[in-house]
Amino acid sequence: MNDLLRGRKFQLWEYKASHGSLLIRSPKHGDIQQNIDIKFFGVIYLAIPRHLNEIHIAEPNKDELEFLETKIGKKELQKKIYIIVSGEHRYSIVSEAYKIDSNELDIFDSPFD
Repeated sequence: MNDLLRGRKFQLWEYKASHGSLLIRSPKHGDIQQNIDIKFFGVIYLAIPRHLNEIHIAEPNKDELEFLETKIGKKELQKKIYIIVSGEHRYSIVSEAYKIDSNELDIFDSPFD
C-alpha cells in the first residue's frame, strides 16, 4: 500500500467528463496539512461511491474482468483497470493512467486547472 493512503478517508471529489479527469481526494483538515490526491486521466468507466475509508489500488480479478467486459466491451478493456479497495469492497475505474500526490491546495482548488 502507498504510505500516503494509509489511515486517510477519501471522497470522489471531482470529475470532468470533457477530459475524462477524475479526482479522488483525502482533504486536509485539522492537524493534517496536506491533501492526498489520486488523479485519473482518460477515464472511460467508473463505479465508485462518493465516500471511502482507507483505500489501496489493486489489480482486477477474473470476475471483475468478465463483468467489465460485458459492461463496456473487450476493446475498451485495453485501457488499464484499477480496482479501488476500501475495507471489504472493491470498485472499478477504467482509465489511461493515474497519479498519487500530496499538496496544500485550497479545498475547492482543482489540480486539473
